[in-house]
Amino acid sequence: MSWRGFYALEVAKPLAKELKLYLQRFAKIPGVNWVNERNLHITLLFMAEAPFEKMEEMKQLCLDLGEEFEPVTLKCSGIELFPAREPRLVWVKLESESDGIHQLHKTLQKRCKHMDLAFDKKPLRLHITLGRIKRQIPAHLEREIMQTELSDEALIYDTLSLYRSQLSPQGPRYNILEQSKLQ
Repeated sequence: MSWRGFYALEVAKPLAKELKLYLQRFAKIPGVNWVNERNLHITLLFMAEAPFEKMEEMKQLCLDLGEEFEPVTLKCSGIELFPAREPRLVWVKLESESDGIHQLHKTLQKRCKHMDLAFDKKPLRLHITLGRIKRQIPAHLEREIMQTELSDEALIYDTLSLYRSQLSPQGPRYNILEQSKLQ
């Protein structure tokens, strides 16, 4: 028996407030399933089939990494439709001025591999998913979505979480299994 899960950073509070307003503003655009504001996060490592018997070990990894890593600083660099051709996602692109988040990602991969966990090996793309595009959006709305400006202030991200994801017809439901503060 297995479950879907992922390690993620929680969105910094000032940006979370800004994104809540963004989601309210665009909620009525047809063809996009917008993410519930409570589900905003920055995915670091996704596992489609994590064994239940590894759950406690995975929770401990979350706690251990909180003690080993410092908070990371990220800033928004705009809203994008991804991929550029036939987009399926609306997301906030993030940038890091240091290597800390990439080191955290590499350490997660290394430790999960050591635990014999299968995980998504795609390169880390720093982003926060805002919506999933189900059908083509009119061009004028695409422009409006992407031209919305967000603060580009560098913010501190200091909370690492292990989530369980359960798919449903209404969209994914996320439950936090463990959390730790990056020291």
